[in-house]
Amino acid sequence: MRFMMDWMRQIVIAHMVKQKIAEVAPDGLWQHGFPEIAASNEDIQEAELILGIELDAGYKEFLRHANGWNSFFQAIDVFGIADLLGGKKQERANEILESLENLEDLCGFSRSELMAFAVSTEDIDLFIISKSNSHAPGAVFWLAGQVIDQFPSMEEWFLAMFDYNRREYELAVEGS
Repeated sequence: MRFMMDWMRQIVIAHMVKQKIAEVAPDGLWQHGFPEIAASNEDIQEAELILGIELDAGYKEFLRHANGWNSFFQAIDVFGIADLLGGKKQERANEILESLENLEDLCGFSRSELMAFAVSTEDIDLFIISKSNSHAPGAVFWLAGQVIDQFPSMEEWFLAMFDYNRREYELAVEGS
């Protein structure tokens, strides 16, 4: 059973952590963008019709509060609806996915069971989620040539990524 996350609260906290990183590392390597304005239910439903799939419930809740987030973690951009439907981020994600010949061996899912939802603009980091029609819907994987980490849900992924951001803040404070 999935836990119900307070997305608004967690996004606000996540943004505050990103701003703290920017304050202690103003000339840092990474951008520190804001989350995008929430997607409407109609936009989400339209995207699902175009994609021919039902989006993961946790990802839909994220989109209802932030329709994407550039530089969410370092150079990693979380897709908004427009990115799911095409564009440079989707192209980059597809290139990385295509380069992973042993995808099923890596994560236990076939390519058709997975959807990219975040990608690095600088490296080979890719985040994928198993589709609703897969054998285990909602599983999230962080790939960079191999599985870096995996999470049982979008909610767990979001919270873990902000543990990574908190660690980045701690390192920036130590380095200043």
